[in-house]
Amino acid sequence: MVMKAISENAKNIVFHQGNVITGRLTFARWRSYKASFEDQTNYVFNIGPTNIFKNKFNVVLDQHCLLTIHRKWTGAFKIRFSNDSEGQQLIFSQRGFIKIRYVLRDKDERTLAKASMKYS
Repeated sequence: MVMKAISENAKNIVFHQGNVITGRLTFARWRSYKASFEDQTNYVFNIGPTNIFKNKFNVVLDQHCLLTIHRKWTGAFKIRFSNDSEGQQLIFSQRGFIKIRYVLRDKDERTLAKASMKYS
């Protein structure tokens, strides 16, 4: 099933799967680095930068850090889970000629998921 992300305004993005709202991403203010994501079960995940360069972010639920996201200068994102003892790491990067395709890979370069953008 296709998931759609629709921007309501400059601060809110709503995620739909079919006719069901699966989540809402709300930024603290316009062009802010701080945000919160509320899923359909009403859990609220807070997202915020951890350094002055704003290229590392933590995703926090109930005062517990779930994962760390590091934005590389190449445009790729490294995702590291906090509760995993093996240090599982994922890489989310753009692919394709005009960079509208995204690929999620593990640290062994195996493709886990692909996403393509469709503008309407």
